[in-house]
Amino acid sequence: MTARSPAPRDEHDTLAIAKSGPKTAQSRGGQEDLLIPRRVGTVEAVLDAVSLIPPGSVATYGDIAELVGTGPRRVGAIMAQVGGEVAWWRVTNARGALPPHLIEEAIRRWAAEGIPIVDDGSRCRLSACRADPAALGRALDGP
Repeated sequence: MTARSPAPRDEHDTLAIAKSGPKTAQSRGGQEDLLIPRRVGTVEAVLDAVSLIPPGSVATYGDIAELVGTGPRRVGAIMAQVGGEVAWWRVTNARGALPPHLIEEAIRRWAAEGIPIVDDGSRCRLSACRADPAALGRALDGP
């Protein structure tokens, strides 16, 4: 496994996602909310956990969320924004699927790693390749 370079940080110890800032969404009150808080800890924890998923295995957003103490939607938001730094195709939803715009590239990468794909090609066969969450947790905790 290759080491991932640390995420860029600014003077406030926050993740410097882009000069234009992180993506935002309109809240119910009309104010913009960050899709992900910019605190480095959770972002780094998610990326570190994903980097530990072995080739040929897949974990769900929920698996990663449980390991790092956040929610699956937050993991998804982090992966959408900065997941390109890690093996993003190894993290799927609970059905083994990824967003439609990623599926073609994911299928190529799954095939290269021997990750089984369902007959219609829409998702991986999660039951056959799901990473052991306990083993990921031990690896994340270190020696």
